[in-house]
Amino acid sequence: MPALLCGVLGPLCWLLGSQGWSFPYALWSSSIIIYAVCGLRERLRRTAKLEADRIAFRKRVLQEDETAEWLNIILFRVWQFHEPLLSSKLRQAFFEKLDAVRPSGVLAFEIPLFTLGKKSPFMSSARIITRHPLFDSKVPEDRIVMHMNMGFQAPGLEIVILAKTSYG
Repeated sequence: MPALLCGVLGPLCWLLGSQGWSFPYALWSSSIIIYAVCGLRERLRRTAKLEADRIAFRKRVLQEDETAEWLNIILFRVWQFHEPLLSSKLRQAFFEKLDAVRPSGVLAFEIPLFTLGKKSPFMSSARIITRHPLFDSKVPEDRIVMHMNMGFQAPGLEIVILAKTSYG
């Protein structure tokens, strides 16, 4: 900045002085001009930085995983209505598998309680894939392919199994 002041302010004052301006007025006018140029330079630098940050953010969004909170909201609402049906179907499948491996001393199994709980599965991240090996490397425009990481914590999972034995 001092080099700019010395290198520009001196010749500018000389030019204004040669046109009949007084030295203090020429100094004041050149200072205003330099201040305006430096302010413009700073605004251009800030604008370029904002644009670079915006481009970097856009690239990061396209390359990195999204948190997928919108999917978690949908999963939670679907889970509230479909968990009893899913628990019923899993109870039946579990009962059939359990009955198939029933030991000889057990007469019958009964499952009076089978629930997956009220906490729904969750998506930890989601990414839209634009290139995929199933579609010859490029996904057609009429399809959306997503890669999602899903988790399930079931603190409310309850399974009660009763076994009737021949031992008494």
